[in-house]
Amino acid sequence: MIILLFASIVLPLPASKLLSANKGQDARSGTSTTTATQCPSITFGTFLDRFSENTALQKKHTIFPLPLTRTEEPPGFIKNVIPSKLTMRRTEANFPLYPSKQEKIEAKAIVRFLKLERTKKLVSLTKDGTSQQIDYHFKKGRDNCWYLHKIDYKL
Repeated sequence: MIILLFASIVLPLPASKLLSANKGQDARSGTSTTTATQCPSITFGTFLDRFSENTALQKKHTIFPLPLTRTEEPPGFIKNVIPSKLTMRRTEANFPLYPSKQEKIEAKAIVRFLKLERTKKLVSLTKDGTSQQIDYHFKKGRDNCWYLHKIDYKL
C-alpha cells in the first residue's frame, strides 16, 4: 500500500497480495502476463497508465540494478541534507514498485510530471498535506519502450 511507502521508506514495498490465484494472470489488470510484457506504448502517458496497473510490465520495464536515493530534510532553516544512496537488485525488488491508480487515490497522492523531455520523464508523487515525495525516473530504451531507471525518496 502506498501509505506504507510514505510512512517509513526503506525499500519499495508491495501494495498487497497482487497476483491472483490464476496462474499467468496479473491481478491488477486481469491480462495474461505473456502479452503484458511486450512494449505497452511509445506514448508516455499510455505507458504509465499500463505500467501502474500491471506488475508484469513493471518487472520487464524496470532497469536493474535500480538506484534508490533517500533524502531526509530536518525541520528548520538550516538544512544539512546527506542523501543515502542504495542500489536494488532484481532479486531484492518487491513489486509493484509504482502504485496503481486506486492506491494513489487511497493515499491521496498528488501526481506531477516534472520533467517532460523526449526520452526522459520524471513522475513525482507527493502525499497530500506533507512534504513526503517519491520521484520515479523513466527513460526510453533503444527499443523505443519506456523503463523505470531510478527512484528518489524525499522525506
